Amino acid sequence: MTDKSLSLVDNLIQKVDNEQKENGDTIKSRHFMESYSECVHDCIDGAFVSSSSNNVTRLFMPDDKSVKVVYRSDFDGDKEVALISGGGSGHEPAHSGFVGQGMLTAVVCGEIFASPPTKAIVYAIRAVGGKRGVLLIVKNYTGDVLCFRLAASICKEKYGIDAQMVIVGDDCAIGRDKAGRVGRRGIAGTIFVHKIAGYLSSAPPTKNMSLSEMKQYLEQRVFPNLGSIGIAATSCYLPQTGMTK
Repeated sequence: MTDKSLSLVDNLIQKVDNEQKENGDTIKSRHFMESYSECVHDCIDGAFVSSSSNNVTRLFMPDDKSVKVVYRSDFDGDKEVALISGGGSGHEPAHSGFVGQGMLTAVVCGEIFASPPTKAIVYAIRAVGGKRGVLLIVKNYTGDVLCFRLAASICKEKYGIDAQMVIVGDDCAIGRDKAGRVGRRGIAGTIFVHKIAGYLSSAPPTKNMSLSEMKQYLEQRVFPNLGSIGIAATSCYLPQTGMTK
């Protein structure tokens, strides 16, 4: 953005802050949203507008807005292993920004800080899954693990699609020995899993790697050497509740 544009934004934010102070409000937001209920859909649509690629599309379900799936329209599931990830929204460009050649085949977006519903994951698997199978890359959160695992089971039993899952837990804030039965959270290190899996799935030297071989490679060669940590300047908040001062 230019200095002039930044100045206009700063002036607008200051104006909103002043109005809130005059009205005695105790919350504020640094986001511009037309509708809280549609903000996730707007973010996904915005990713298409800003993308330089024309091979990414969206799975539209007019009667069910809980299905928020973005996928590659040029993908052939009979030639490559499909890669699907997803989770709660609110961490953009995750997850729709990671779909493309050499990265993810599809993503399933949930509401802000909420796991995507199982039916949406099933739709995503059916949209891109083929003879080579589907690898589900899931961050270690209880809701995500449960929903993706159930979707994989449904697709295998009902539609004959081989969907296998890897669970990423790379949070260095908790030692491996202290993580207990739940394990460590999956955070930013998951992006490296997306990229490595994308290479294994599409690059000529490893393109013929089977779904089971790819899963084994990630779990044995990548995950033990993966770690990241999250740092925040401020606390997070839901758009509809605002941020306390």
